[in-house]
Amino acid sequence: MEKVAAAAAFELMCARYRYAIRRRLLNRDHPTTRPALVDTGDLRDNGFARQGPFDENHPAVLGPSDARPIPRGGGHAQFHEGTVSAPAAIRVAFVTRPVEIAPSVLPADFARLGEECMALESAGADRIHWDVMDGVFVPNITMGPDIVAALRSHVEIPFEAHLMVVKPDEFAPLYVNAGCSTVMVHAEACIHLHRSLANIRALGARSGVVLNPHTPANTVAHVLDQTDQILVMTVNPGFGGQSYIPLTDKIAELKAMVDSGGHDIDIEIDGGVSASTIGEVAAAGANVFVSGSALFKYDDRAAGVAELKGLAEAARR
Repeated sequence: MEKVAAAAAFELMCARYRYAIRRRLLNRDHPTTRPALVDTGDLRDNGFARQGPFDENHPAVLGPSDARPIPRGGGHAQFHEGTVSAPAAIRVAFVTRPVEIAPSVLPADFARLGEECMALESAGADRIHWDVMDGVFVPNITMGPDIVAALRSHVEIPFEAHLMVVKPDEFAPLYVNAGCSTVMVHAEACIHLHRSLANIRALGARSGVVLNPHTPANTVAHVLDQTDQILVMTVNPGFGGQSYIPLTDKIAELKAMVDSGGHDIDIEIDGGVSASTIGEVAAAGANVFVSGSALFKYDDRAAGVAELKGLAEAARR
């Protein structure tokens, strides 16, 4: 039994390594708005399309026909040797993900929004974070998909949409079509969260689930196989410039859930991320950081991005 478990673990680890390399190459070579289709047929007889516990009946082990698009953008996992337990649920990898800074454009000058996005890209930002608000789920109204689409051709870095809306299933296709390679929905707004996340993937985008400060980490326990990103709100959503709410225990709990299942998932933080707070959320397990008001206070945005990224990387060592 131990030999079988070890062989299975080694096979899955090799498949994940090949998958990670292929994903990196595809993300490098393909345009932001045109996701590449992953061909998994050469990885094993039944292929390998997405991460999860090793189990012949688990969605982690899928046939070549079930390969899904992998859009450009999002973290790339680096897999390292782990431990072996039972063959049905083997932890095979500890995941180290790159630090990414995703500026929110809420504090930007909307009369110069195109210039602001290009400046953020030049400053070294890894993504542009679009805070989409409908005035119902949160007491504010922001940008629609036409604004996002108008700016898509002006920058090359990925766009991600954070849908703070009461009907996320209706909004998601609009923002995918506008050029967002990641679309995140609130667990609190989704009646059928599993279906909502699966529908986003079916559109060709990375799916993300958002948790408000009061929402427990275990809310996402049964949708980890359907999501590519978990966004933890460290403020109550609706407005920029709010004070940071410490939730490091929650972040650490999510990180443990992701790692124990071997999932390929980014953990992102949104709310009060600044030079004084980014270290503790990075140390707790986050790797993507939304910064709005704090980043826009820097006269030199490139220096701001570099400082935030450096502090997060130092905290994760």
